[in-house]
Amino acid sequence: MGFRKRFSKRIVCLLVVICLMIGMVPGVAAATPPENPPHFIDITGHWAYDAIDFMFQRDLMQGTSTTTFAPNLAFSRAMAVTILYRIAGEPAAPFEAVFSDVAPERWYSEAVIWAHNNEVVQGVGGGRFAPATNITRQEMATILHRFADAQGYDVTVTSYATLDFPDANLINDWAETAMGWAVYNGLMVGTDAGTLTPRSNATRAEAATILMRFLEQITYQPEPDPPTAEDFELTISVEETTLPQGEDFIVHVELKNNSGQDLEIATYFLFAPHIPGEHWIFDRIWPPWPTFVLFESGSTISRTIHLNWYYELSPGVYELTIGSMFYVGWEQPTDPENEPIPWEAPSTAQRINIVSNVIVLTVTNPAPIRTITATEGRTMMQDGNPYVLIDVRTEDEFRTRRIPGAILLPGTVLADRIAAVAPDRNSRIILYCQSGRRSAAAATLLAELGYLNIYDMGGIADWPYETVSG
Repeated sequence: MGFRKRFSKRIVCLLVVICLMIGMVPGVAAATPPENPPHFIDITGHWAYDAIDFMFQRDLMQGTSTTTFAPNLAFSRAMAVTILYRIAGEPAAPFEAVFSDVAPERWYSEAVIWAHNNEVVQGVGGGRFAPATNITRQEMATILHRFADAQGYDVTVTSYATLDFPDANLINDWAETAMGWAVYNGLMVGTDAGTLTPRSNATRAEAATILMRFLEQITYQPEPDPPTAEDFELTISVEETTLPQGEDFIVHVELKNNSGQDLEIATYFLFAPHIPGEHWIFDRIWPPWPTFVLFESGSTISRTIHLNWYYELSPGVYELTIGSMFYVGWEQPTDPENEPIPWEAPSTAQRINIVSNVIVLTVTNPAPIRTITATEGRTMMQDGNPYVLIDVRTEDEFRTRRIPGAILLPGTVLADRIAAVAPDRNSRIILYCQSGRRSAAAATLLAELGYLNIYDMGGIADWPYETVSG
């Protein structure tokens, strides 16, 4: 069924204007609804009794006197469009001479102009609107259908049950879609005689019934409360909680929207890691404008964070959290190129700050020496990260055959010259010799000197790839 959009106007406004539509005469009662069913002598046993009671009990509709309701009385086209205009919030509608029979400053003038400009009504022909003319059932279905469509309701119809009524041929071409929609959604179910009577005037009883069904099928909700941090769930997890110094902690982040609302959020940095007492290894520079993201209710935004991009952690124990900050209620500018830079959040925007669960991380002293194969060494040399390749053999061996890019540092001078070649003790150093014995000794020496990333590749005798000489 259709009608699943939330109304943005308050329910009270809607109920008052519907009362005016059906009542035909001023009839908005006191705010407190009556406690007892109406005692109208002219609706006892009436087919629309439940609908009339529904409208009366909700203070939407009164009788034409204290004892009568006049269920068969019709109402005008002017009153119908006035109600829809008020439901829409009475937007500004300066008078235009659209219809020859709608004069300015009449109680329905703005409503008629608004309805015409929004294609809710089109007039009766000849440049006339006929405001005092009673509205027919097919006209009522048509303006309700157009209004529902203009307000964004789903007016899709998958089958037209109007064909099942014997007087369906009396529906004018311009009303076929609307009547089919009204029947499909159960707003009109026909008369006791099994007919639709599309050209008959809609009575107060019929209006009460149709609008009761219309109201029952629309889920009215008050304006939702602004979301708070409690409406979101921010959780983090890591693949490993203990790693040697220099290894990268991979953090998985998930932010879930539990607010029950589809939100457009504006964010500069959606996720930011925080470790007490530690500072990022770079200065965070705020971009001049935010990124706008549609964050649907129940959905999750996921990210993967490499902690090494933010921190250089020494051996120790750390508490990690991820913070999330974004704005709601910041509408994306229609002309961003002319927006002053830097953009500033409007006063109506609400900033949301969320902090994740805490994860304890342990950084251990690294195992500085790793034994690798020739294939692993070659992969390291091709991964784009800096490295130092050291040949610890003699000069004669080096000139006879060596790996391209290698630096000659025989074991006898390694301790004295390594600082000039690799001043940073976190440098990746790949060692090799002829058979593997001298590279192992060199690796031990570098570890004693405080180097943390030593890779012993063994002997060049096991290197199956390109070599050079000379």
